[in-house]
Amino acid sequence: IIIGGGYNGYGLIRSLGEVGIFPILICGQKMSPAKYSRFISRSWIISGSGQPNRENRKKILNKLSQLNRSSFLIPTDEAWVVEFLDYGNDYKKYGADFPILSPNATRLCLSKDEFALWCNKKGILVPESIAYLFGTNWADFLRRVSGLSYPVVIKPKTKGVGDVELGFNYYTIFYDHKSLVSWSKKFGIKGPMTTIIAQEFIPGSVKNLISLQGYINKNGRIWASQYVKLRQTQKELGCTQIAVVLNCNSDILKLTEEILLDKLEFHGFFDIEFKQNEINKKFYLIEINPRPGMLNYATTLMGVNLPIIALEEICKMRCEHTPLIVCSRHEWIWARLIDDFFYELKNIIFLKIFNPIIFIKRWYSPYKNKKVIDPLWTIKDLKPGLALLMSWFMEPFKRFFRWVFILFN
Repeated sequence: IIIGGGYNGYGLIRSLGEVGIFPILICGQKMSPAKYSRFISRSWIISGSGQPNRENRKKILNKLSQLNRSSFLIPTDEAWVVEFLDYGNDYKKYGADFPILSPNATRLCLSKDEFALWCNKKGILVPESIAYLFGTNWADFLRRVSGLSYPVVIKPKTKGVGDVELGFNYYTIFYDHKSLVSWSKKFGIKGPMTTIIAQEFIPGSVKNLISLQGYINKNGRIWASQYVKLRQTQKELGCTQIAVVLNCNSDILKLTEEILLDKLEFHGFFDIEFKQNEINKKFYLIEINPRPGMLNYATTLMGVNLPIIALEEICKMRCEHTPLIVCSRHEWIWARLIDDFFYELKNIIFLKIFNPIIFIKRWYSPYKNKKVIDPLWTIKDLKPGLALLMSWFMEPFKRFFRWVFILFN
């Protein structure tokens, strides 16, 4: 059972589909391309955007009871990993299991404030950080943050938790203390009702971000591929739009092994991100996401099927398959083509550049003379890509009708 209908979930669905396994998909009511895939056996639609809460837990538990057999649930975002850590026993009553092999290490990775402190104690190079704990002195936190070097990145304690109250998705950046103080006024003197962390922004462009995503089994063997972002949803921060995928750099792999295995004793799915400081050239650990990353299907295309490895280890399930090697071990481009096109279109309109030739050149330049794969577009499974394309075309109409509704009410 895959939880999440975006690129993370669809990558797992494609990987399993390559060996004839058609999972159940759990997703929210929002547009989820994966629910249109022919590689799923069925979909369970839960409330809202598909985030964990009491109502959705009750729905899933009811569905699991009707299955009347064991199941393997793979979460694709942090909020669901927290759900299984906190309420895993409720799910296990109905025969469910999860790829969470080291609960304490997983929980530490999910807690940005505690993880930053742990890294400092272990001598791991991370950005300078200051945490605000819910219920503590908000004014004192702002005073301490004023001593950081700006820009400063603000993150919630756990990615995806508290986004509505904070007013942003995952993280945001402030270029000076004045703008941060202006944002802080919305919370009054008491502060937000969630824990957050402020981190110094490491100098460097998006191309200085280097990530490994993979799986570590109980014996400490690592399977991973490496990617470097070329574009993301925001200039300095955000989700990957385009990335170049390549063999793991030996130094980065060694650093990953030292952090994940030697110090953290972590096992399971991971997506670890480093950033090279463009001034001192050192690599800083940015975050560890203890779940399958957005580019998990890229590893499958290079011959290593991560969800199959997890199934074989945890569920003792034998999956006879021939490794799928579509991409050679040379560099190639993983892309969210439709999203990337429309985001770049938004950016160029924002910059007030209305020359279509300039736009096409700017959008196309990272793809030039490269092998490009968007996992959402395949002749084997056309509906998810078409659904995403239609959602982009429908967005202006949805906004217009929302505006009309507000106007007349």
